[in-house]
Amino acid sequence: MVSDSIRFGLNFSFIGRNVLFCSPRYSFDVSDILTNNSRFISDTIYSCARAEVTDVQMHEVDCCLTILVSDGQAAH
Repeated sequence: MVSDSIRFGLNFSFIGRNVLFCSPRYSFDVSDILTNNSRFISDTIYSCARAEVTDVQMHEVDCCLTILVSDGQAAH
């Protein structure tokens, strides 16, 4: 179970080590992962991901999604 790997085996599990490595890098607390903190998910992850994408890339993704939705392929 993922929560057990994080809660009890931080240094002994692959997932636990990744959480420990990423928490200072992305400024979150391990408890945010364990409690499924929605603020963490929406603020931290979105801002980190969005920082890597340009406005032009976002526009291209929007166009692709529009095409997939109109073709009925986005649900697959």
